[in-house]
Amino acid sequence: MGGMFLMHDTIYNMIESCKSSIELAESEILNYRDVYETDDKFEAAYNREWATVIEQMNFYIKDLEKLLRIENTRLEGEVKDFNPSDYEIEAPFARKQDKFSVYAVAAAWQAVKQSGLSSAEDGNIDPFRFGVYVGSGIGGFTTQIRETEKILNEGPKWVSPLFIPTMIANIAAGNIAIRNKACGPCLPVSTACSTSTHAIGEAYRAIKHGYADAIIAGGTEAVLLPLAIAGFANAKALSRSEDPKYASLPFNKNRGGFVMAEGAAILV
Repeated sequence: MGGMFLMHDTIYNMIESCKSSIELAESEILNYRDVYETDDKFEAAYNREWATVIEQMNFYIKDLEKLLRIENTRLEGEVKDFNPSDYEIEAPFARKQDKFSVYAVAAAWQAVKQSGLSSAEDGNIDPFRFGVYVGSGIGGFTTQIRETEKILNEGPKWVSPLFIPTMIANIAAGNIAIRNKACGPCLPVSTACSTSTHAIGEAYRAIKHGYADAIIAGGTEAVLLPLAIAGFANAKALSRSEDPKYASLPFNKNRGGFVMAEGAAILV
């Protein structure tokens, strides 16, 4: 579902695309110059209809160039060609939820389907003995940034009433529990890079000590955003490698930082 790619190349191509769009827009504007009776009318129309758009595009280019200059950031793992409907996720749900939660629901759907378990009335597991231990290091970071921009630019009344329940790290586990009728223990773990490992370990202990018969366990994350990348890059925590095969070496003596990525890993 995912893969490594050279982030700098991607951003550079986006910048070039924006510049080409501006050049095309400006050339198209000149084609309509003869429509206006005087230069003053043309200039007024230009300022009214095009100047703001081009100015916004130039600001966007500047933001991309700042991101391009984030020191030592070369690789990241992005989920590509992800289609929520492939995992029986409804379009309204995918639209309203943060990506980290949607990824978690998709991965849980795969895990439960492969396990053969069902907590339905004619299923093979008691819903109250079926748990969810799915965590996230940060939670809905995309949602946090979007709603922060709203309050800064538009005011507090424009912040979504669903901001908190969409952003909190335990909503992924909650959504999985609801969709799979898992009414047993539901525990979101948040221990940075150890989140998934701890969630699986705690799920094992819960089953071993009799708190559940089966648990959906793992982790999810979606923080490939300029703010998150800048934070880790400035802390010198990201890998400097440009080769995907040698970028992530967590237990190797030649390790040199980690690679940011997104997605979910869940098992039953």
